[in-house]
Amino acid sequence: MSTPSASPTVANPEAELPDADAIMFALGYTPDDLHANQTGTLGAAQSERLRQMKRRALLAGAAGFLSMALLATIFLYIGGLNNSAILTLVGVGLTLCNALLVGLIARHWLRLDADLRDGQPVRALTGSLERIIRPGGNLTQYVLRIDGKEIAVKKSVFKLFRHEQVYRLYRTRHSGMLIGAEPLH
Repeated sequence: MSTPSASPTVANPEAELPDADAIMFALGYTPDDLHANQTGTLGAAQSERLRQMKRRALLAGAAGFLSMALLATIFLYIGGLNNSAILTLVGVGLTLCNALLVGLIARHWLRLDADLRDGQPVRALTGSLERIIRPGGNLTQYVLRIDGKEIAVKKSVFKLFRHEQVYRLYRTRHSGMLIGAEPLH
């Protein structure tokens, strides 16, 4: 007679806290950046990343503004030539969308700029973390909630955090971007 073998215990990967290095790699910060965050400031790599984001926002805003302005001008011109109210309305609509686009990009750029100029741009949030998935049609939003504050993150970053574990998250003051994190055991 054979004795029944003991079933192997499989550790639940959800229960284990991921390595702090995995979080560091996913968020793109260094140990020096984490040390700077603990003092309420941005690290060198984080400052450079914010500067790059500012440049990208400026370039995207300029490209979007010029293309929408050109398209709106074409529709307004053709609508005026042909006495077409529909084409003129399309041109006016594109002009309004262009203004909205420029406003959103300008707001993003100004927030990033304020984070770079602020003397204490980093806020720490400490407490039990909640992971929230908000399905919404074709777009699912991944949110980390800690200390009553919500931070939207990418799915790959979301997977690195464990529900109801204690963390200290670092985010920028004005743009609210997650720039660092450390699990507290």
